[in-house]
Amino acid sequence: MPAAPSHDTMIAVDTSERDLVDRCCRGDRGAWDELAAQFYDVAKAAARQTLMRARHSAATEDVDNVAQTVFTALLDDDCRRLRQFQGRCPLRSWLWSVTIRHTLNYVRTESLRRGRSLDADPLLVPEAAGREAPGVATAEQLRALEGYFEKLNPKERLALRLHYTDGLPQKNIAKILGVAENTIGALISRARSKLQEFAAKDGTVSESDLSQD
Repeated sequence: MPAAPSHDTMIAVDTSERDLVDRCCRGDRGAWDELAAQFYDVAKAAARQTLMRARHSAATEDVDNVAQTVFTALLDDDCRRLRQFQGRCPLRSWLWSVTIRHTLNYVRTESLRRGRSLDADPLLVPEAAGREAPGVATAEQLRALEGYFEKLNPKERLALRLHYTDGLPQKNIAKILGVAENTIGALISRARSKLQEFAAKDGTVSESDLSQD
């Protein structure tokens, strides 16, 4: 099974991956076959690993369902999701991150469909009821800065979405990403700082807009 990719550093990407994505977005059927041949197993591996972390089980049917959903999503709406790949990281790392998000959504949807409480999947439970959701104002700002997300590496991007969009505590994010809990705070802070720098250069936000959690 393919191992989880390292997202910590941005590295030079083979231009053939960018070309492959471009051909897919132009509707080249052969390019889609090539994409599936090279990366479908990556989506399955990411789905399997995330299911194991969320549920401690990964049925073949569930893994296949997630992988199929991911590739369908890449094709939908004139390849809108796939077009977000800008070649700033390896396509494998980008797809791994995308699949994690799809897997978590799949677990939530299946739990609701089966009348199963989300509390049965503790990894997906947001901050405790009665506590203020983390960084509500910042979450709204982050949504406005969505266009800058692709400039982050996949792990930074995923950590921000799990924290602000899903409201997950840092210990759960650490388990999903497979890293030490004490690294998550710095990871989120670093990602926010990068977004602030990108947006400030364009005049989108002020220097302090993303400084508070």
